[in-house]
Amino acid sequence: MENTHCPKCKSEKWMIDMDLWASVDGIKPSVLIREPKDNSFHVIRDVVTAELKASVCGDCGYTELQAQNHKALWAGWGKGYR
Repeated sequence: MENTHCPKCKSEKWMIDMDLWASVDGIKPSVLIREPKDNSFHVIRDVVTAELKASVCGDCGYTELQAQNHKALWAGWGKGYR
């Protein structure tokens, strides 16, 4: 169940699932991990990204981020992606 109050100040002004926007070409900020480089060729063959959503308190400004593709990030992390 989604939190309906700010976890920091307990305000009811808790806004959820807000989009984040970057100022570069409209690309949304995201978390990125990549497959380890092949030292002989210095090539990155695969990356995993996850769009981020924000929850923000309208009273104190406290902000939390939630990765939308967290299971794929975890799978990549297990493969050694960093």
